[in-house]
Amino acid sequence: MGLSLHRKLLFSAVVTAGALAVGELAARQVDLILPSWGAADNPSVVMTGHPSRLWGLAPGERKNVDEVATINDKGLRGALPDSADTERIMVLGDSSFFGFGVADDETLSAGLARRLKGTAAINGAIPGYSTEQSIRLMDEVGWELSPTVLVLANFWSDTNFEPYQDRDLLRSADLSRSGALARSALVRWLAPWVSRVKSPDRGRIVTWVRGAELPRADKRRVPLADYAENLERLIEEAAAREVGVVLLTPPSPVEILNEVQPPHQWTPYRRAQAAIARHYGLPHIDMTPVFKSAYESDEPRAISKYFLDDLHPTVTGQRIMAQLLVRVLKQRGWPEDRIVPQAKTAFDVAGLVDDTPASRAGRPASDRSPIQNLFPGNGPQGGPPGDGVATQRATQSWSVDLSISGGSPPYTVTALRDGHTVASAKLPAARAFSLPIRSGGSVELSVADAAGQQWQQKAQPGDAELSVVFGDQ
Repeated sequence: MGLSLHRKLLFSAVVTAGALAVGELAARQVDLILPSWGAADNPSVVMTGHPSRLWGLAPGERKNVDEVATINDKGLRGALPDSADTERIMVLGDSSFFGFGVADDETLSAGLARRLKGTAAINGAIPGYSTEQSIRLMDEVGWELSPTVLVLANFWSDTNFEPYQDRDLLRSADLSRSGALARSALVRWLAPWVSRVKSPDRGRIVTWVRGAELPRADKRRVPLADYAENLERLIEEAAAREVGVVLLTPPSPVEILNEVQPPHQWTPYRRAQAAIARHYGLPHIDMTPVFKSAYESDEPRAISKYFLDDLHPTVTGQRIMAQLLVRVLKQRGWPEDRIVPQAKTAFDVAGLVDDTPASRAGRPASDRSPIQNLFPGNGPQGGPPGDGVATQRATQSWSVDLSISGGSPPYTVTALRDGHTVASAKLPAARAFSLPIRSGGSVELSVADAAGQQWQQKAQPGDAELSVVFGDQ
């Protein structure tokens, strides 16, 4: 009897092992992979892969358009606070607050440190970061820096439409760190199905079929309800540590220029920020009206004075943000008023509604984003593969050659396709210059000098050098 049972168990084990082996071989034919950063570390690229936050910043000097971004050993931009600094303002957000295209001493954080004597400013903004990633950043390195005020400026990345949601991607990245399990093709094949059943509230595992195209970008990176809950989580953690909080909405060039009629796709998120700020008794700063007022008072009007492209503030823009934030802090009575969040009841997330029209969802196929770099070997929208060499199956990268003369430096060069910026640069002096275009066909070129003079022309691959001549002012 015992021998018979032993044989049955052995037979069952062999059958099970055989079934698993067949399943593993079958799963390998499908070649499912977990999202991982698809570009090699390179000082000429600001962002690099990160094991728990999808991407991050590596210590050292990184190329930042025509400037250099100095990254400290915590993976943050700029100097870390000194032990003698009793007041420490930490800014969370994306590339607008990281300081895309501006020098280390021209960022919002650097401006705060200059204007608030005896106060350290920590630049916790990282290009492309959503609230999901910033929560992890705070848990991993942020809270240990002992901030006394937290500026929550996460906005653009959360509102963006992408093929997948950040919570799903982060959970998938967590699975990829599980070692032997993640290396099993069968586990990668089963994980999405299991995650849907067991814990959909934590995010679902997503895998990728190598060589296929990215799905339609019709999902918010962070849905509105999750965005509100993430802000609450950061605010509640700050309150528990007696840390003050300010909520900040970045400036919008589209609204300043009235290029697109409301409602805008980010309006529900701005409403959520304002409602949460009221609930906790916190300041909420909307930068757009201030930028709009400054722009409309100019003569001649030049949006390039305030933005490097269709998103990122210039040195002047960074200065305006720093000035306004300091003014709001002083008007609030800080540091005497610690601005610590106060709330007697829970915030009603269910009262928030994302009423963005369906026509505003998605983005042009030519757009690129950090999330696309998580899928090596994908289709025409794909990011750089693992060896760091950028490739495009449909079209190759190309460059526009320009020769700029006359006018008043600096010069802002922008390339638009379908109304979206695909390349930009800031030149400190008139000279010959080559602007790399990531991929695709013709673009609308725009060159503006510091005096507001504008030059525009269409360009396409194969064009000879274009001459940009401004009159001297």
